[in-house]
Amino acid sequence: MENSYKQLAAWSENNTFDLKISKKGKVFLGKKNANNSNLINKDHNKKKNYILEEGMIIEPLIDLGVFTKEGKVVKSKYDKYKQINRFVEIIDDEIKKNDYKELTILDFGCGTGDISFQYLQYQPTHKVLGIDASKTGIEFATETARLSDYKTATFLEGTDHTVKQLEENSFDGVILSNVLDVMPKDVSKEVVEDLERVLKPGGYWFIKMNPYYSKEELESFGYENMGNNIYEENHIMRLRQATTNYWKERFARFGKEIIYLEFEYPWQEGMNRLFVYQS
Repeated sequence: MENSYKQLAAWSENNTFDLKISKKGKVFLGKKNANNSNLINKDHNKKKNYILEEGMIIEPLIDLGVFTKEGKVVKSKYDKYKQINRFVEIIDDEIKKNDYKELTILDFGCGTGDISFQYLQYQPTHKVLGIDASKTGIEFATETARLSDYKTATFLEGTDHTVKQLEENSFDGVILSNVLDVMPKDVSKEVVEDLERVLKPGGYWFIKMNPYYSKEELESFGYENMGNNIYEENHIMRLRQATTNYWKERFARFGKEIIYLEFEYPWQEGMNRLFVYQS
């Protein structure tokens, strides 16, 4: 049990269920198809085996403040650590299922490269291209890649116009973490069209969204409603509010839904949303 919510995980032979109750009393139930036959009648009290285990010296996670220099998880970052591993597990499942040998991933809106490095820690021979409009973020990511000796990582300062210059069908996966819901609708539509062009047939979409908040919650954050579900803070766009069903309807064009997950950050109200699709 965490201080911020109660959580219960359960499984049957063919399904996995995740029940969470937030500290405000909201109930979130997630369900996914899964082959759990190897879990039936086994000891539930065994320690969770993470792909990125505590005790490993993982330089990017140290730089990001998730691990100490000794490889211990920073207590306040434990939820972030679990989120990182869940993300890696999803990728691991798909790689094993399809026997992929080498992938090329585009992390659009990569910021300081957090998710890119999480991926490379697990698959260091795969190629990752991170693009972000922030010069500071790209400089930090580039330096982290150099210090951690990630030779297959490249980071570019750029926008959707940079994507337009990339070769068609050149990426096996696209990562969008808190990107589409901080853009005006017309801009996000154009970005998606550009990314669809560079994603290979059968490629994967990994899309993370901010939580869905009520109007009252958004006002309590100091956000101003600018109309069309757009909220600003000090004249800076912070969020384009939309329900999970809204996004699922928009993402249906991508192809098959692989998984949908909700998870909570200890420093943030509400459930973050992760959508994974295969084209």
